[in-house]
Amino acid sequence: MEDFLSVNGMTQEEAQILIDINTDHYLGKWDKHLHSSFKGWNWAAFFIAPFWLVYRKMYWTAILYWAILFAVDGLISVFFQVLGDSSVEITIQTHSLLAAVFFGLFGNALYQKKVLRTFQKTKEQTKRAPVAYMERWGGVNESTYGIYLIAGFLIGAIQFVLTKLFS
Repeated sequence: MEDFLSVNGMTQEEAQILIDINTDHYLGKWDKHLHSSFKGWNWAAFFIAPFWLVYRKMYWTAILYWAILFAVDGLISVFFQVLGDSSVEITIQTHSLLAAVFFGLFGNALYQKKVLRTFQKTKEQTKRAPVAYMERWGGVNESTYGIYLIAGFLIGAIQFVLTKLFS
């Protein structure tokens, strides 16, 4: 029977290093949806997408998430200010909900691509210490909690200031 590991030439040990926490959970999702672009719903990605992205070491995706969120929220705020409409909060909340649904639906697929990309780079670039490379770029970022608290505070402060400037 085909499964994620055999299709991609990965061992269970390599998957454990690359995924780290919840390896069996992710492998089960990816096996179940092996030939589908949908890889199952991800509640963590739905509720706390930016935290989950950084925790799973998808840093560029997290940066892109925040950049798009700020850009769209800023454009929405300016648009509604020009119109003199006060329903900007509902629109921004709707935008945030759409982003949450997107990551709930496609979080596992994004993470699978990241794991496979790291695995391929390991095979291509590292002849001496593939395990060290996988440990560095795979797994989870356990310092995410502190980083996220600080970033969340800073982002909240920026949003507060911007809201006061455009209100």
